[in-house]
Amino acid sequence: MNDQYKITLLPDNIFCLKGDEFFRCISQLSGEILCEVLKIQLIDSADAFLNTSNVFDIFRFNSSEINSLRNQVCFKTENGDYIIRNGLLTNLSLLTNLLNIKREQLLNEDRDQLPNDDQDQKFLDLIKKNSLLRSLLTWYKENEKGTKTESTFSEKFIDTILYNLTKSPNHYRYSESIR
Repeated sequence: MNDQYKITLLPDNIFCLKGDEFFRCISQLSGEILCEVLKIQLIDSADAFLNTSNVFDIFRFNSSEINSLRNQVCFKTENGDYIIRNGLLTNLSLLTNLLNIKREQLLNEDRDQLPNDDQDQKFLDLIKKNSLLRSLLTWYKENEKGTKTESTFSEKFIDTILYNLTKSPNHYRYSESIR
């Protein structure tokens, strides 16, 4: 199974899930035991999970809650050592990789939505070539300085003109104040 297919197993909002929603998702992806390991430590979000260096470090300590979970997570050797079950290590590794891939994918999508230097230059060139755009930008910049809450007639009028520029005359629309 390649990573592109596996990444579709994660919900798009995985980094927004918290608490029970996150645990339900983890339980479906990686199993109930790994989910319980996260729950006992209150690792209740993808960000918290990715910022945890080793979720199995908790098994170095002794407590009744940890000991009962340790019996599900680990094998006990004859000399008393505990070995984490390989399936859990694999599930943890897969989950970590999927979340890292998803985070990178989301970061790339965010970067793609931000204007880059090339787009900025194209916008600047377009503005330089069009006196109407220059005038409009200057006019809007001057009007932003004021702290008025209502639009002036001139703002509404210019907005209406700009809106109707791309329409055929049969489809012009005007606000009540312009009519």
